Amino acid sequence: MFPRNTLWLWRPILGLLLAVRCQADENLSQQRDVPSVFLTVSSAVSQSGASRLLEMNWQKLPKSESVSVQLYDKDPSLSGSAALLTIRPTNANGSHKTSIQFPDQVFLKTNLTSSCLGYWIVYRLNDVLVTSNCLRSRPHWMHESRASIGNLTLLDLMIPGTHNAGCYSPYDSQEDTLFTRYLFTQEESIWNQLVYGIRYLDLRVAYSQSSVSPNEKFWITHSSFKTDITVMDVVRQVKEFLKATREIVIIDFHRFVNGFQRKTAATRRRHRDLIALLERELGEFMVPVHYTSTATLEQLWNDDKRLYVGYADERARTRSLYLFPAVKHLWGDVDQAGALWHYLNETVCNPSRRRLTSAMAQLTPTKAGALFNLYGGLRKMAEHVNRQVTRWFSYDWNHCANIVATDFFLGNNIIELAIETNKRRLPSEDFL
Repeated sequence: MFPRNTLWLWRPILGLLLAVRCQADENLSQQRDVPSVFLTVSSAVSQSGASRLLEMNWQKLPKSESVSVQLYDKDPSLSGSAALLTIRPTNANGSHKTSIQFPDQVFLKTNLTSSCLGYWIVYRLNDVLVTSNCLRSRPHWMHESRASIGNLTLLDLMIPGTHNAGCYSPYDSQEDTLFTRYLFTQEESIWNQLVYGIRYLDLRVAYSQSSVSPNEKFWITHSSFKTDITVMDVVRQVKEFLKATREIVIIDFHRFVNGFQRKTAATRRRHRDLIALLERELGEFMVPVHYTSTATLEQLWNDDKRLYVGYADERARTRSLYLFPAVKHLWGDVDQAGALWHYLNETVCNPSRRRLTSAMAQLTPTKAGALFNLYGGLRKMAEHVNRQVTRWFSYDWNHCANIVATDFFLGNNIIELAIETNKRRLPSEDFL
């Protein structure tokens, strides 16, 4: 690993790095035992047709009759605040779905703050407030953490992401069909995803020959099923966010389907047109490939190159100065949470040090299961696994996960988990 005659020089450095890592591991172990509470938004629709129901979640609470978890619609630290709901947990870890709907949020680019969004959760012991939390937006979390993460690379971070980010639509009972139940993976727009704190967008693209406008030639798809969202829709929202903040964003054109599947001159032309669109609209922010994936966040901020673009087609990608290889997906292709855990447990902590890697932490329906609606739709599948995803990445793979991409991301706590985890992350060292 090192020349024998220089090994003595490296021993003190290696010892110091190992000591720092051991201290970080010890701090993580201690934090794992700290009681916590947080709010999520259920992706599933109730029998009465209500969507966006708030969920109260708790972890590591002591088993005591004196423990309570409460929901507020005002800051609980203010005098006169009254709880909307009080739960007496019977387990140390758990959740409770309420009947209270979390309203759709409108985020203005002129007023992006990390503010609470109207609901708080409290853990009390003997009626004394121990800790509280709220559902909030996180439009500036990376830049706000600059002092602690600036020396890290994107490879070093835990990054919250969305699977099939462009397949979004709010729930509409009038359009609740078998098709839409398995088409949409997100409820929030790209803009809202980014404002909430998502920093990795997984995208799939198709080409439409029937469209007249050049901006409407490229569409977002789920597998081979076209949505009503164009690539230009996504580009505009990403561009607005980059202009409004100092955040670093990853967009990953991970798959090209209809209109791209044949290796023809027409297909090559379509890739050129798409890349030209990306460079024209986003070029000022795109990270040049000569920076490589090992550029520190500080370097990206200093040079104002804050958009990392992955592109799955190697031949087309290598003709651009701004396109990186597509993010590596750890995709279990399973429809049960237990099977997903086993797959991720075998793969998440074995990432490539030179390539961004995403744990695809969502369930995948079988074709027959979707056709016969055995799962009730992606919303129900997401609700089933999202509750567990937060726990998995809090305790099982917290030290090693890179990107974590989920469906209906407000149903888990990955954004807040990533923010706190990254404060403890250290630069990766190939020689350790």
